[in-house]
Parts: sequence; C-alpha cells; structure tokens
Amino acid sequence: MNNKKKIGLIILGIFLALILIEVTMRVSGFILLMSKDYRKQIVDRRDGDYCILCIGESTTYTGGNDSYPMQLERLLNAQSSKRRFKVVNEGATGANTAMILKNIHNSLKKYRPQIVVAMMGINDRILDIGFEDTDAQEKGPFFKNLRLYKFFKWRHAFAKSKANNAARVNIENSSDSEVIVRKDMKDNIGKALHLRERGEYAKAMELFMQEVKINPYDRNAWENLWSCYEDQERFEEAEGLFKRQLDMYPDSQFLYKLLAECYMCQRRFKEAAMIFERLLKNTDIDKEFFPYFEMGYCYEQTDGLLKRRRFYEQAVAGGIESADLYMELGDCYRREENYAATEEMYLKAIKLRGADSKFLGLLGSLYFGQGRRVEAELLFRKASKQRKKTYSNFTLFNFIRLQNILKEKGIKFICMQYPMRPVSELKDMFTEKNEIIFVDNERIFKDAIRSSRYEDYFTDNFAGDFGHGTQKGDYLIATNLAGIILNYSDQQDAGL
Repeated sequence: MNNKKKIGLIILGIFLALILIEVTMRVSGFILLMSKDYRKQIVDRRDGDYCILCIGESTTYTGGNDSYPMQLERLLNAQSSKRRFKVVNEGATGANTAMILKNIHNSLKKYRPQIVVAMMGINDRILDIGFEDTDAQEKGPFFKNLRLYKFFKWRHAFAKSKANNAARVNIENSSDSEVIVRKDMKDNIGKALHLRERGEYAKAMELFMQEVKINPYDRNAWENLWSCYEDQERFEEAEGLFKRQLDMYPDSQFLYKLLAECYMCQRRFKEAAMIFERLLKNTDIDKEFFPYFEMGYCYEQTDGLLKRRRFYEQAVAGGIESADLYMELGDCYRREENYAATEEMYLKAIKLRGADSKFLGLLGSLYFGQGRRVEAELLFRKASKQRKKTYSNFTLFNFIRLQNILKEKGIKFICMQYPMRPVSELKDMFTEKNEIIFVDNERIFKDAIRSSRYEDYFTDNFAGDFGHGTQKGDYLIATNLAGIILNYSDQQDAGL
C-alpha cells in the first residue's frame, strides 16, 4: 500500500471518528433533555388564555397560593372581563440568573406566554458562574451548530480565560453559545461547575471526585460536590460519603462541617449542633470564620431564638470579631424588637466590612422602619451605588440574554425590580430600553411601610433592605403588577 492510500485511510478514519463523536454527543443531549424530571406540571392553557410566565428565585416561588404570581392571577381575572388570565409560577428557590434561564426555551415552548415577568439577580452575588443554552442555535456557517465545534470553542475560551486570569464577555454581541467562566478555578473545577449549571450532575460530580481524590483536603471541590448532592436532595448518599472520608481523614474539620450541613438538610438539628460544638472546642479552628450562623440556626430549631441569641452573645463576649456574626446577632435583637442593640450590631458589622450593600441595606431598613427617613435614604443610596459597582458580567449577560430571547420570539418582557430598590439599577443594564416594561416596587413599599411596619410586608431581611414577602407584601407586588399588565393588554386591544 503506497503512502497516499495510507494517508487517505487515516484521514477517512479521522473523519468517521468525528462523525461518530458528533452523533454520540447529539444522542446524549437528546436523552438528557427527554429524561429531565420537571418540577412542575404542564399548565392546562385553554385557547384564548392570556398566559403570563413569572420567573425568579425564592421571592417568586415562595408563598404557595399566596405567592405574588398566584395572587396576580386572581387579581387579573377579577378585574378583567375581556379575557381569562393564566399566571405560571416558575420561581426556583436559591437560583441565580443562570439557573433561572437554564430551561427558558422549554418553558416558553410549554406555556406559550404572551408576557414574561422576571424578578431576579439577588443570588448572583453567591455564585458567579456561566450559562450555555443547549437549545439555541448559532447563526452562521453550518459547522457552528456542531456539538464538537461548540465543545472546542468552549474549551478554547476556558483555556484563554485561565491564561489571562479573566473571562470577559461582550454582552451586547454575545451569541447563545458563549460562556462566562469563573476566572480563578482550576480546569476540572471550572468544567464541573459549568456542567452543574446545565444539570449534568453525574459528569460534574465525577470531576469533583477526581479533584478530592488528588487532594482529600480540597475544600472548594468538596463544597461544590456537596452542592451537587444538595441540589438533588441526595442527603443520605452525601452523609455516607462524608462518613467514609472522615474514617480515612478524621482531622478534616471541613468535612465535619459539611456533614453537619447534611444533617441540617435532613432536619437533624441536634446531631448537627453536636458536630458544630465539637468543632468549636477544637483549638486549631479559625474562630473568626466558624459557621456561627449554622450553629445558631440549629440552636433556634431545637431550643428557640433565645438560645441562638445567647450563643452569638457568648461568641462576641469571647472576643470574636466577625461582621457576619455581628449581623446575625443584630438580626436576633431585631426579631426581639430590641432596636437599639440591633443598631449597635449593624454598625459594628459595617465598620468591619465597609461599604457592603447588604449591611447598608439592613441598617437602612431598620432606620426606615423607625421613621428615620433621611438616614435611611442615605444608606439606601449608598447601597445602590455599591451594587452598581459590583454587578458582574454574569448578571448583565443573563439579563441581556433574556431580552434577546424574548425579542426574537415576540414575547413582551416585563423586568421587575425588587421591593425597596430603585428601578434605575435595572434600567442602567440595558442600552435598548424602549421595548421593555420596567416595574418599580420601591415607592409603593416605602409608602406602605411608612404607615405600617417592615415586618408586615417581609418575613425576613435576607437581602438587607428587603426579604421574602408576607401575604401582604406579595399582594402589594401583585397589585402593582396587575395594573401595569391590564394597561398593557388594553393598549394591545386598542392597537397602540
């Protein structure tokens, strides 16, 4: 056989191998898509229903029949004789903007909404990781739709971001397949985080396990592996894994912490508290970064708020200087309506942490509830300014991405701001604002709290200046939004 034939056979072999890989990747993607377990039942939308899809995190999801989407549906149908409204609550507890958009194409196909309402972004400060839409198709040459092309494009982007120690995205011009990659992650961790965001837990967990086998004390890998178990509620499996590892590495304090968190997820608070107590007695542990919140929460679940507050007070009296500890103790005082002590703790937290938007918002909401409006507004403005400085490309990318998806499909985009926060923060994200309806919830909540109490509208203050809504708080959101939607639908009827 001459050399030309050999070269020809080699090229043919490579070509056939690439085709086989491409087919395998497409079939695997199809199987993954078909086997997904949707949390919610498909909505029975009759012909003629005016469907509104509400997306967000726990501030959208929580409340059951009293959540703002469900109250919105009742208000719309009570106030309109022209059409029947159907409102779908697609909120997801703990989700960041990437998780919220992960199934957006499926949701749009399933519910066929005329309007999408998005109130999201609060959880992006927790996890800054990217998003790739597996359904979207790139425009351009055919090869750009190949899974192999997308894989190598992603791999190249990751390597480039690692080498440059940065992953920057041109948000306005980003295509559906571009990826934002966390810039400080090792190769396996970065890929695993991306897989986790796409819901490919088995592959992600395999990569995390590879990392912990290499280094059994890799806290980052363990924490993300635990998050995979937590996302899937596979607590018993995680418990077994942690216990086996602790048999081999009994000096791993971090694994004990994860085991305690696993117990907490199973509501085994006494067992979790015992582990935390054991850790706290360890003289080698860094007391400043000890999980005081988790331990205090366990105490409250077993013995009430008083024990939680006293635990925090003992830590502070013992010389622990931690902004988060001061904040938690301040929240305990606030729930006991000891506002002077609350203010003292919040001020200490701000002194240690500096211009933290959440801490500024906490103190601002306290002052606002006490009628100290001028001081409160000053803190709110500082918090807003700080948030604008810290908005990541990740958040901007996903907001712009949602805008582009809805524009392409001819679906109205309603971008809703959280209670107490200025809508200008949202508007500043977009260059094309004309086709978006922005909803301002700042004024109505501040006006309501002026004549009432913060606690009447929020069950907590997890975000600093606002929290999860009570029935009354979610009703306020629903009322505000209902008026805007009815006005828009009337304009549509009039052909405006």
